[in-house]
Amino acid sequence: MQQRYSPTVDEEVLTKLRSLFSPEGELAAQFSDWEHRPGQLVMAQQVLQCYLQGGTTLIEAGTGTGKSLAYLIPALLWSQLSGEKVIISTNTITLQEQLLHNDIPLARRALNWDFSACLVKGWSNYVCLLKLRQTGTELDLFQREQITQLDRILTWAEVTEDGTLADLDFAPDEDIWESVCAESDLCTRGQCPYYSRCFYFAARRKIRDATVLLVNHHLLFADLAVRRVLGFDTDRAILPRYYHVIFDEAHHLEDVATNYLGVEQSSLGLTRMLRRIHRSGRRTGSGGLVGRLLRLLGQGADGEDDPLARLLQWEIPATVRQVRELGHGFFQQLHPLCLLSGEGTFVVDGSSPTNPIYDETVFDAYSRLQQGLVALSRYLKQVVEEVDSRKDEWEEGETLHAQAKALANRVVQYQKNLEFLYNADADNYVFWLETMGRGHRVVRFCAAPIVVAQQLRENLLQYLVSVICTSATLTAGGRFDYLIDSLGLVASEDIPAPEPLTTAVIESPYDYKQQVLLGLPQDLPEPGSSKVVPELTSFLLDVLNYTKGKTFVLFTSHRMLEEVAQRLRGLAKGLGISLLCQGQAPRRALLEEFTSGEPAVLLGTDSFWEGVDVPGDALSCVVIVKLPFKVPTEPVTEARIEAMERQGRNSFREYVLPHAVIKLKQGFGRLVRTKTDRGVVLICDPRIMTKAYGRVFIQSLPECTLIQGSRSEVMDGVRRWI
Repeated sequence: MQQRYSPTVDEEVLTKLRSLFSPEGELAAQFSDWEHRPGQLVMAQQVLQCYLQGGTTLIEAGTGTGKSLAYLIPALLWSQLSGEKVIISTNTITLQEQLLHNDIPLARRALNWDFSACLVKGWSNYVCLLKLRQTGTELDLFQREQITQLDRILTWAEVTEDGTLADLDFAPDEDIWESVCAESDLCTRGQCPYYSRCFYFAARRKIRDATVLLVNHHLLFADLAVRRVLGFDTDRAILPRYYHVIFDEAHHLEDVATNYLGVEQSSLGLTRMLRRIHRSGRRTGSGGLVGRLLRLLGQGADGEDDPLARLLQWEIPATVRQVRELGHGFFQQLHPLCLLSGEGTFVVDGSSPTNPIYDETVFDAYSRLQQGLVALSRYLKQVVEEVDSRKDEWEEGETLHAQAKALANRVVQYQKNLEFLYNADADNYVFWLETMGRGHRVVRFCAAPIVVAQQLRENLLQYLVSVICTSATLTAGGRFDYLIDSLGLVASEDIPAPEPLTTAVIESPYDYKQQVLLGLPQDLPEPGSSKVVPELTSFLLDVLNYTKGKTFVLFTSHRMLEEVAQRLRGLAKGLGISLLCQGQAPRRALLEEFTSGEPAVLLGTDSFWEGVDVPGDALSCVVIVKLPFKVPTEPVTEARIEAMERQGRNSFREYVLPHAVIKLKQGFGRLVRTKTDRGVVLICDPRIMTKAYGRVFIQSLPECTLIQGSRSEVMDGVRRWI
């Protein structure tokens, strides 16, 4: 698994690394704007040592360090030595594209090595040519607008080079893409008539030959789900076998693991699954699996004599209708429970028989739905057996058998998941209901692990030789404790983790003292006050008077964003400034308009706190409305707080505060993206000065020019700075 290299080999590779990063090295020769950054070399050396000797390395690399090359170059040197692939996992597409189009070409030239790199995507990112053809014969089952989208996809599929959703020049409805995308359990691999043209398997061949594989965190956890069943060393997972991994944007790993290890079911998911089985058309009869099989049997199929025809004509359509109605009834019973808290969520406690979800009416609706799912599963298994006995008679027999088997398994899995959720008694899980969709009419039943550390150790860390976690924001108060604890990066009594564990904080090379004014107005209302929205709006108007737009305003709440936007829209227009709000257009479109040159202010929530780069004069001010503490009543957060308190731990100091500090650092980081950027960051939450924990936030930020005082004093400082 891991070859320990001799000190001589280590020193030879380290010498080559130092040469590459030196002021006269190959990187400088290949990059006209190259700047020698000592911190970048320090990071690169630590990454290389981790690869050569094994262990876990955590590196917080400040903005401008050049961290992508600082881990990419040493990883490639190790790959040349070992012959193994380099696995890099990120959270965002933006970073993957930067690596693929900027950093990797530079590394090729610097190393004089024409290695291949591949962006690994999951099944559902690819169009399935077989499903596309099948769906094209069932257009009567779709609305006119959906048919237009399908026609566009059919045309695109003839010319696309990679067949991925990202290559499509429009965003199709979720239902439409689901009806034509590739899916692992529906695929017959080499037996498919389109296998030689398959986009997914063409990508797999590129992955096999690539040296560098770029994945996102979600896909890596999908890969782990396969390995958990088949064994970590399996060759049948999504990724090739690996024992070394780099996690960039590692501060997202806990949330991604929580989501991936969770379970959720909804009426919407049930409806989509049932449509795959049977869907009634207005003119041409059935669609889905039932329709395709009926067309194969022909019009003369007799349900009296043929058991398959009987299943397709009577039992399954009737049971699908029944399950759809029972599902609607069950989730309709759950909807009022979501309204009890006033926040659209309801925690389900399986240990409490008095929990309203176990009322007789709800229990009866649940039981009838489960009975319907069991009946549907039984009928589908009979279809699988019948199709299996006849598949050699049909050109697409193997495909239809795989589809029938997959759908039968999905019904069983839905039934098992619903049982798991309704019983709500699994250790280390929190269960809850929440509303979703337009008008919050759809109910989603959810479960998530309270602690992911043990599962990460069991399913990933114990098998790895080296783990590198990096980001611009990993520490709170200069400490990595939160990350180490939440991800299980230290071995437990019975499960190992890669050792030794080393950490490093690489300071940004930027001169924040000269580049950033940090303003802390003391006389704005505290969060929760009825005066927050009007006072904040007035303050923002003062800010915009000086900045003439060029401002991000970062919120922690959609509701407050909308309230402020409503008050600010006309006032900003009076200053000749456009008001852009998250939700009114896709993020990319909002950013394009913001940077178009016209004066604008952009109001955003979660997705604008990070992963958004606006270098140069287009952005000169970032306003952080509120310290970004997690909502304490959010089910997973509440469960984690309660679990820590039961252990006698300080949940605020160990969990709530570190998370908020890391989030604040992300928001702060939107302003300065290059050494010439200059501007103002304003934090409008007076608790940063009035509460003892405020100093942890301030000490976690780079040293800036600081001004604190009344609104007028801060605004006077802003005027002088700008």
